[in-house]
Amino acid sequence: MRPALRAWACLIAALAAPSCREPVAREADPDTLVVISPHDEAIREEFTIAFEKAEREAGFEGRLRWQPARGTGNILKLLESEFSAARQGRPVGIDVLFGGGPPAFEKARKSGFLEPVEVDPALLEAFPERWGGIAYRDPGGSWYGATVNGFGILFHRKGHRERGWPEPRAWADLAHPRYAGSVELADATVSGSAQAAYEMILQQHGWERGWPLLHRIGANASSFPRSGSDVVRDVSAGQVLAGMTIDFYAYTQIDHVGDDVLGFNAPRGGTAYTPDPIAVLRGTPRRAMAVRFVEFVLSERGQRLWASPVGARHGPVKNALFRPPILPALYGPGEKIVIRSDPYGDSEGFTLDEKMFERRSRLIGPLLKVSCIQLKEPLRRAWEAVRANPGDARLSELFDALPFSEAEGLAHADALSDPITVEKLEESWYRFFKGNYQEIVRLAAGGGGE
Repeated sequence: MRPALRAWACLIAALAAPSCREPVAREADPDTLVVISPHDEAIREEFTIAFEKAEREAGFEGRLRWQPARGTGNILKLLESEFSAARQGRPVGIDVLFGGGPPAFEKARKSGFLEPVEVDPALLEAFPERWGGIAYRDPGGSWYGATVNGFGILFHRKGHRERGWPEPRAWADLAHPRYAGSVELADATVSGSAQAAYEMILQQHGWERGWPLLHRIGANASSFPRSGSDVVRDVSAGQVLAGMTIDFYAYTQIDHVGDDVLGFNAPRGGTAYTPDPIAVLRGTPRRAMAVRFVEFVLSERGQRLWASPVGARHGPVKNALFRPPILPALYGPGEKIVIRSDPYGDSEGFTLDEKMFERRSRLIGPLLKVSCIQLKEPLRRAWEAVRANPGDARLSELFDALPFSEAEGLAHADALSDPITVEKLEESWYRFFKGNYQEIVRLAAGGGGE
């Protein structure tokens, strides 16, 4: 899978464990639908309760059985194994794929694992085919978006209140000097979700303004953990005061510790929302029930499960799920949902250029690794000097400089599939940034050197 596709997949499956070894459940019961999914236990349980109730009300006997699976990469491997065996005459034991991000579904579609199905047109009319430059369903009917996921800023509300700081509402807020040492960012060479969030900053502000902004946020970072879940944990503990994260990570943690401790804001006009789809697998003997399940998930009744409070009409029975529905009507003024995100309002015309993201996906992680992680201490000293001399344009220009233009950066990104090229480029970037950081400190000290 290409780097950009891996990044999108991480929006959905970053919480998933790295292995999937359990055998496929080969359920012969014609009334039992087998669903493979990276969704957590709470989602599986709530959709089982709600769908089976709807089936009884409609006069059907449908039941759900979930195939144990963790991580979209492992799910795709399992499906490949299943369909390889099917070519030898063994039936595929799975009916529906639910969750995992558009890249995984597109790969499954191209591999011939998905069966195009038509659902009730009235359901599709209720939400857009595309939003913010991103497809919310496959035009051929192979998959349909079921919920959406976006990015934003998780912040320690109590810590902000104690310091008299305003809430961070825009990506640019995290570049403010007051956040020096108080921000945490996931390492984009490891975390695909982090890579996607940083790309949104660049696309919102453009390369010339976006890179200095992203670099200054990186300079404010106290550390770069491997996972977005680590960022959530550390902000929650008050070790840092803010960080970038996926919305449902944030809402789940806020529910755990309280909104008097934590807050979350999706930057308006600065985040794209990607769909988390559902699809029917090719050759299922329970096709009619599989389509009924897809239609239930897309219906208002199914959509209310994602963000309604426990006990609400058509809401979850045991656990709130904290996921943004794809159905726009549920963000109306009279709706009471457990999240503050509004994918149709927060985006404010933001359109993600997926082709640009794909081209640049190899570049951002290595660039920030060199400029911010490998040179963390020289960066810290240089950033201190810039903050101490806000009127000195020379220092700011050196700090914000890049070793290449935007066009050259895209050319570098195209070449970063070659390990030898990666080594040479990263070495040249290292020398460039280190030299600039040392020069900033020297100039700030009056030219006397370090």
